[in-house]
Amino acid sequence: MTFIKGTIPDTPETLAAAALAESEDTEWHVVSSDDEMVELRQAQQRLDESVAAARAAGRPWESVAVATGMTRQGATKRWSQLTRSAS
Repeated sequence: MTFIKGTIPDTPETLAAAALAESEDTEWHVVSSDDEMVELRQAQQRLDESVAAARAAGRPWESVAVATGMTRQGATKRWSQLTRSAS
């Protein structure tokens, strides 16, 4: 068996250890991604509620667009159904 200085030879033990380490990293990322998805859904819900409140208070779509970094048309398309059902 030959190997380059500084590398670990591919034995069943080292391959198993590498696979375990990789799967543990993957599990952590899945948990992290799940947590991030929950946070994202919560942020989207707060944004929807804020837009509905702004529209109920008489704010024009242009104000919503500027506050959310969208075009007026984009904001209208995204939230008009939500604000109609809230009224």
